[in-house]
Amino acid sequence: MQILRANGCRVIGFDYEQAKVDIAGKLGIIAVNPAWGTEQVRFVEEQTNGIGADAVLITASAKGNDIISQSARMSRERGRIVLIGVVGLEISRACYVDWQTALGAL
Repeated sequence: MQILRANGCRVIGFDYEQAKVDIAGKLGIIAVNPAWGTEQVRFVEEQTNGIGADAVLITASAKGNDIISQSARMSRERGRIVLIGVVGLEISRACYVDWQTALGAL
């Protein structure tokens, strides 16, 4: 996150470990603990004025598919999702494809 900040990026981070959230906040990162009740997708939409994140870096470890699904929903159109961690990968095509745009390109 510090490398991204050094390159001028606005960084939003989520972590359930409060100590990490506190450290990130001191480094100028918008850091949130989802345990506070913050809905992550909505938070990113609010922080980006409804545009979504340019990129989502997933460094989590989870068996479920919720994280990959949330990443798609918080990403802007044609945004990048980079999986560094290990999460479930049952991907809903509807989350990743804007069918109106795709069909209009034909």
